[in-house]
Amino acid sequence: TQGTMNPCLFYHSGRRLNAYVHGDNFVVGGGREHTMWFAKELGKAMIVNVEGVLGPDASKGDIQEITCLNRLFTWCFPTTTSPTKIRIEADPRHVDLILKDLGLGKPGTKTVGTPGIKAKDGHPGVPLSKDQCTPYRSTCMRLNYLAEDRPDIRFSGKEQARFMAEPTTVAMEMLKRTGRYLKGAPRLAQEFEKQSLTHNLDGLSDSDHAGCLRTRRSTSCSVLKYGKHTLKMSSTTQVPIAISSGESEWYAAVKTTSMLIGAVAMSKDLGRTVQPRVWLDSTASKGIASRRGCGTVRHLETTTLWVQRFVTNKVLTIHKILGTLNDADLGTKHVDRQMM
Repeated sequence: TQGTMNPCLFYHSGRRLNAYVHGDNFVVGGGREHTMWFAKELGKAMIVNVEGVLGPDASKGDIQEITCLNRLFTWCFPTTTSPTKIRIEADPRHVDLILKDLGLGKPGTKTVGTPGIKAKDGHPGVPLSKDQCTPYRSTCMRLNYLAEDRPDIRFSGKEQARFMAEPTTVAMEMLKRTGRYLKGAPRLAQEFEKQSLTHNLDGLSDSDHAGCLRTRRSTSCSVLKYGKHTLKMSSTTQVPIAISSGESEWYAAVKTTSMLIGAVAMSKDLGRTVQPRVWLDSTASKGIASRRGCGTVRHLETTTLWVQRFVTNKVLTIHKILGTLNDADLGTKHVDRQMM
């Protein structure tokens, strides 16, 4: 069955197969027997090369490691024939290269407990020379590539990428700060423990009001979770300049809702129906979502009010969460290692 939200997605209900097509590449998810059946059937119409299988084999031991797309996948089989835990880790060589580029690879280099610190003023610093700009951009992009698998440096990587057009001395100091953090925490592995099926897909939202002292723009962070498993994390700078914390939290909630609605539609294309839930740690933004219209908030961007209709029509539900338990907090500020 071809997907409605995305025509490149396919689902076979009888064999519980998922597939997506990218150009002439087919990526199929399912049991080994069924994925091989898919390749055989596809081979009747075109030439098929099976480039690899990303998955465990219970007969090959308790722990299996596979490297794919520069990531290390580990399946853990304690006593059963099916894995109870999957561990995903980014290629640790990226950290070594970042430290080498920043001159922090020597033994005894001082480490820090946070990947960044809040700026004391909005001064951007002195622009770097042309010879220094290219190394900065190269290291900054490697850091952001690594941040796709490291939520702890997602916010700091985003902040440094904002200086890509014109790197400055302050941006270089921020980059070296993150390098010192990686020196003390060079590896991070995300563990996905086996869990029971749930019918809910959660979107956690957070914002820092006017966190950038240069532009007074806020940051939105969205985290999509299925049960305890984190599927996606996004940390972006807001375009409108919010004049209150409730307004900035609302814009973050709108972005999270947009991502969540897209994920629900994609899940349906892949044969699973889930109920979207948005979690906010701001009472003000929850209040905006629960009414119709701008109310007393006159500065609100009216293009964001579509979320209110979704809440009224019960397409999704809004819930409150403590700020200390909100995973999206990682993407809006520099959090220390203990809180992480």
